[in-house]
Amino acid sequence: MIDRDVVNLIHYIRWKVTVDWGEAHSWLFCAADTPVDASKYLTENGNQIPEPLRQFVREVDEQLRDFPKADFMFGYPLDILPRQPGEKRPAFVAMPYGEKWFEPVKKTIIDAGAKKNFDCLVSLDMGAAGQIIEQVWQQIRRAEIVVADLTNSNPNVFYEVGLAHALGKQIIFITQDTGKLPFDVSTSRCVRYEEDKLPLLQDGLEKAFSAVPQRYTFDPKPSS
Repeated sequence: MIDRDVVNLIHYIRWKVTVDWGEAHSWLFCAADTPVDASKYLTENGNQIPEPLRQFVREVDEQLRDFPKADFMFGYPLDILPRQPGEKRPAFVAMPYGEKWFEPVKKTIIDAGAKKNFDCLVSLDMGAAGQIIEQVWQQIRRAEIVVADLTNSNPNVFYEVGLAHALGKQIIFITQDTGKLPFDVSTSRCVRYEEDKLPLLQDGLEKAFSAVPQRYTFDPKPSS
């Protein structure tokens, strides 16, 4: 965890190149330990960011000028080993709970994903103890695709969609609703389905899963 004063300092030096400690302490939120905390990010003279780090900061900032894309450098956890050939691709499913159609639709999504080598996880099925939203965040970070059921415009689903957008995740939208989608997702492709015609949903999902871009060279190339 980088202290707020160090984050502000890196922001400052990104523009100033060299830090004037007298000026920095006068307007940044800088605790007394800032030079100590920041020392590992600075050059030996203690007043500049090494050029590779400056370039890294620029590139991160550039990636965040718009919605992050699939190559966002923090889109995936870096503390998890790269997936090996043959392992299923992680997918996260955002859908409303408590509906009478929840279980059959969930099964349809899981089955469709499995046929295309995806392991679909619904947040309701996460068994670990702890804060649910933190677990949701971690599972979305791991996911190579997110499936979001927008039926009835459930607020929890839209919250999870927002998290996915912030990480640059591709999202497969599905819905039983026949009207217009909410504005923020109205331009996205969406698989519309009927509760009593789930085989058609599975077919549409399998096509959508097949179109997910490769992450590693051993993944199947997406279908056209």
